[in-house]
Amino acid sequence: MWVSIVGATGTGKHEIKDLLVREDFEYLEIKEPAEPHVDLFERQFQFFMQRVSVHLQAQEVMNKQDVVTIGSVWDSIDVHYWNLVKNKLVPTDKIALHDYADTVLLPRLKSPHSVIYCFTEPMTAFNRMQLRGGMKVTPAEYNVQIALYKEFVNKIKVPLIEVDFGQPMDRILRDFEFNLASLRTTAVTAQSLWDRSFLK
Repeated sequence: MWVSIVGATGTGKHEIKDLLVREDFEYLEIKEPAEPHVDLFERQFQFFMQRVSVHLQAQEVMNKQDVVTIGSVWDSIDVHYWNLVKNKLVPTDKIALHDYADTVLLPRLKSPHSVIYCFTEPMTAFNRMQLRGGMKVTPAEYNVQIALYKEFVNKIKVPLIEVDFGQPMDRILRDFEFNLASLRTTAVTAQSLWDRSFLK
């Protein structure tokens, strides 16, 4: 089974990944771009290409073993890339990447068995970012991320689990155990469905 975890910066994705790893999922990591000096578009494009590479690894083994990824090709385009566009951080002549992905790349990719969407209040997310080494995004960029993720998750067709990291941790853990059992059942009984499109 392949589970993809998505959500804005600071919303608890790595904690959910760690829970899945404890349940014997293999984590296929999308690494930070090696060249921090490149401009924002180039950095996001590097992330995008790494997500494509990891996606291909995951879909190769998704029906043989349990794997988890953080981020996806779809939210790389629909959220993070458009965040740069909406904040006027990339030239408008680079918007063609979105059209290329929609028409050429995305229709050729298999969907994960399920998606876990993490979210929380902005102040909680900012505190989490500070604990993990400092602010990764500005408040303005974060607000655009949140709005784009809300649109994005409403379009997902595969089974979706929402995790509110504003809840007490014991409740998150209890709900996680129940939801993981449901995911395993769904993945086993519906593997033949996953050639359908990821988004509505």
